[in-house]
Amino acid sequence: MDIFNLKYNKNEFLYLGFFNSSTDEEFYSIHRELVNLQKTSKIKHRLLVNTVGIGVLSLSRQKMITDELIPLMSEQAGRQMHVALVTGDDVFASFATKNIGQKLKKTSKVKLFNKETEAESWLLGLEEVQTT
Repeated sequence: MDIFNLKYNKNEFLYLGFFNSSTDEEFYSIHRELVNLQKTSKIKHRLLVNTVGIGVLSLSRQKMITDELIPLMSEQAGRQMHVALVTGDDVFASFATKNIGQKLKKTSKVKLFNKETEAESWLLGLEEVQTT
């Protein structure tokens, strides 16, 4: 059973889409793969995460994303991350995604979407001015 799809989409942004829930070990492994993909990508600061199939995100998983993953990705990108989060209909997963989005807004440009196409449009429409 496939759990996720990870790719570098058309040299424009990193993409992580979840199809099913995962164990903690799988979840952390998926995110290590994301960090490794970012290292080899031309555009390192744009990330689209489709959480529609992710299931419930524990507080420890949320903390890993906000306290470890995105700060590391920002460091590797050499700038603030732009993160588009696509939420699903599951109330608990949607709440967790919104909670992550709120925490990341302090250090990253984050926006929540209902549709993946809207998230892509937002990421690709962001101005590429880097601030120091």
